[in-house]
Amino acid sequence: MSELYSSIDLGTNTLRLLIAEFKYPYLQPIEMLISMPRIGADLINTNYIDTNSLKRTIHYLRVYSKILNNYSIKNPICFATASLRYAKNKNTVLQKIKKATDLEFTAISGEKEGYLSFLGATYSLGSKFKEKLVMVIDIGGGSTELSVGYPCRKPIISHSLRLGSCMLCEKFNLFEYPDKKSILNAKEYIIEQIKTLKKFQFTHLIGVAGTITTLKTISLKLEIYKKSLIQNSTLSLNEVSEIYNLVKILSIKQRLSMKGLPEGRADVIIGGSLITKTILEYFDVNSLIVSDEDIMYGVIYEKVGTKKAGCSP
Repeated sequence: MSELYSSIDLGTNTLRLLIAEFKYPYLQPIEMLISMPRIGADLINTNYIDTNSLKRTIHYLRVYSKILNNYSIKNPICFATASLRYAKNKNTVLQKIKKATDLEFTAISGEKEGYLSFLGATYSLGSKFKEKLVMVIDIGGGSTELSVGYPCRKPIISHSLRLGSCMLCEKFNLFEYPDKKSILNAKEYIIEQIKTLKKFQFTHLIGVAGTITTLKTISLKLEIYKKSLIQNSTLSLNEVSEIYNLVKILSIKQRLSMKGLPEGRADVIIGGSLITKTILEYFDVNSLIVSDEDIMYGVIYEKVGTKKAGCSP
């Protein structure tokens, strides 16, 4: 077996582990685990990561550590995104994680997150969009990154907005049966954030991360997630609008019966679908291409080196 690589992504809502083997020119995933401890719970209101959220996160990280040991992986790439960027107790949290799990995380900048998501998303799709200007959107729990550039290269421009599925639901109380005023205020907030950017010129829009892939799995009514059905699929504005219009009139309990919607996303799907819908409308795009491969792949491709991996510099 070739050398194994691993990345751990500590997001606002999710905690993910990827173990992959590099077989030129692509990474071949061996293990992909997703947990939802929601370390960034209520961060938009408190500015601090609370004790219970941290305990849940450490529990899953200990599980991940055992799996890494089984594969004899000593140096996984561990990174944290929006929640650890914004939390006032960031350093304390990172120290406690290190002490409890021996995993050392780095809180990366929004611009870096955008670049790595862009690299991960465009790497395997690069040949399809060679020399075409593409935009990659990464809608997370605590932030959204929009990056424009040519596949496999450093984006020409990359912006990170404090706009995520969890934080939007917390800020505007969108969890269940949101009223018209809350929805209007949330949409105005999304547009205010996006308006800080100029309307980029691009030929294709690629979407990554849990909100986008979940919207597609809901549309396909998948009981079990299948990467082969998600990667390089198309998600239309009509699909997103239909899902958004449905989930906003359902209780969280009712949403749990929807095929393709994980329990850990059921309470924040209104926020995620509203962000996706608004971005597509703002840029006057009828559909996007879904990439299952995102920042977790991007950090490994960066480590392998894009030249070694057969990707244009």
